[in-house]
Amino acid sequence: MLANKIAAGEVVQRPASVVKELIENAIDSGAGSISVVLKKAGIELIQVGDDGCGMSEADVRICFARHATSKITAIDDLEKIATLGFRGEALASIGAVARVRLRTRQPNATVGVEARHEGGTTTWVGPCATTPGTTISVRNLFYNVPARRKFLKSEATELRRIIEVVERIALSHPDISFRMEHDGRELMNASPDVHDVDAVAVAQRASRILAVRREQLVLVSENTSYLRVTGVVGRPGAARKTRGRQVFVVNGRVVQNRYLEHAVRGGFGLALGEGEYPLFVLFLDLSPGHVDVNVHPSKSEVKFDDERGVYSFLRAIVARAIAQADASPSLDGQGTDVPVAANLGSSSADWADRPYDDAGRLSDLLLGPPPSGQPATLNRDEGDQDIRRIGDKYLVVHLRTALLVVDQRAAHERIIYERTLSALKAGGGFSQQLLFPQTVELPATTFELARTLMPDLKRAGFDLDPFGGTTVVIRGVPAETGTASIETLLQDLLARYDDEFQRPGDTVGNSQHERLARSVARCSAVRANTRLDQREMRALVDQLLVCESADMAPDGRPTMIRIDESEFDRRFAS
Repeated sequence: MLANKIAAGEVVQRPASVVKELIENAIDSGAGSISVVLKKAGIELIQVGDDGCGMSEADVRICFARHATSKITAIDDLEKIATLGFRGEALASIGAVARVRLRTRQPNATVGVEARHEGGTTTWVGPCATTPGTTISVRNLFYNVPARRKFLKSEATELRRIIEVVERIALSHPDISFRMEHDGRELMNASPDVHDVDAVAVAQRASRILAVRREQLVLVSENTSYLRVTGVVGRPGAARKTRGRQVFVVNGRVVQNRYLEHAVRGGFGLALGEGEYPLFVLFLDLSPGHVDVNVHPSKSEVKFDDERGVYSFLRAIVARAIAQADASPSLDGQGTDVPVAANLGSSSADWADRPYDDAGRLSDLLLGPPPSGQPATLNRDEGDQDIRRIGDKYLVVHLRTALLVVDQRAAHERIIYERTLSALKAGGGFSQQLLFPQTVELPATTFELARTLMPDLKRAGFDLDPFGGTTVVIRGVPAETGTASIETLLQDLLARYDDEFQRPGDTVGNSQHERLARSVARCSAVRANTRLDQREMRALVDQLLVCESADMAPDGRPTMIRIDESEFDRRFAS
């Protein structure tokens, strides 16, 4: 009992952990269809049902014993693991911290078997009427471990974590049907289009689960004697500011590997900007003897015996796929020197079709009213100001007795942050109404976050409402947003907010309003390599200097550095 509780601390960390383990067991059973039913974000109920091979009564009687369901019989088995589960710890760990009911029936059996298990003890085993396959119901998770239950996040957060797990597993098995509901509301219903996992099947499943247009996906399929890579990568326009849409599947198992993520990003070359992360769902299939999956109890990490070789191969094939799709910009990576304002339109129709990385209505934003609502200028006692640029990131303001070096992106983030935070606290900001309302289909996890934040999103200037399923209708966006793609803006904003929520040791403010304002600022601010004209540069500096905390970006990094004449005197002193 005690050993199982200790093991549960590693295997069962939150409701999402239970869902993951039970779904992986269902996949190992040969299921073609898997359903997940949740109540109260899994804290009250997690029920996972499948149509797999089922279990015999003899197996049911021992299945909650630790290691009883292990697929390992000898030490050599660790070098050829082909199943998702192999240690036999999951059911024992779950049963130690919850009330569990298992109902199962093998296809050729006339009657099923039911078992009830509570707090580490099997209390009843007997016959039951049930369909072929297995259904496991987990109730009152952590009821006997109050300390663990106390540290669970909010219901909305725990639900999003579950959705992320189910989405990733559904992406990793496009040949299996997945259905999920929460408190009676359907969150996912993904039927397989094919029975073989190839690049086309992955693209079809990714398009549905991630709510991305099919034309935004590039197929990848390459083979060597060592490794086979299949799947999709998103075109540069599908990149996001977070890693939320990146999935590696190694021999059928969803894993995390930052080293290989770097390889994929490297394959995009200069097609991605700083801080952008590509979308990808990539299947890596190789002999089990070349990969170690026994790295961590969560089984989310793996090690390759030739990691450098995998890195090089992955980077090369992504680069070739992107090049063949004609998705990369010119290799010199140089932008034009045309002022941003020259490319701007004044109506929603003018900028509604612009790519997300365009500066959009930047001129309108920078030349509009500052946060205080009053005209703002540099201190005129400093004399006339000459504003120049250093490269495409920094502005140099020449004062009478000093130089002011401004990071244009950090400065714009501070301006947008204070405007948005002011709107949230005041109860509503100005919304730029769209000429034509847009409907945006969101991934399930993103939609749940949008539902939770809906009141604050409206205060920030988003005029939006649910529109059935996981779709929202957007009628207006905050005046501060200089983006063109409403869909990308909203998804990036919500992904940023989710990242902000998980940041440990946040010392620059972590209230819901502050997190949302920071997310809006990060998603809407001018890019570091955007060239501003003289009028825009002056407006940016003027508006920065009337901000409450003008010298610091929302995340704490500096917006400007002042170098006084005395510093030059000191440096040039003999």
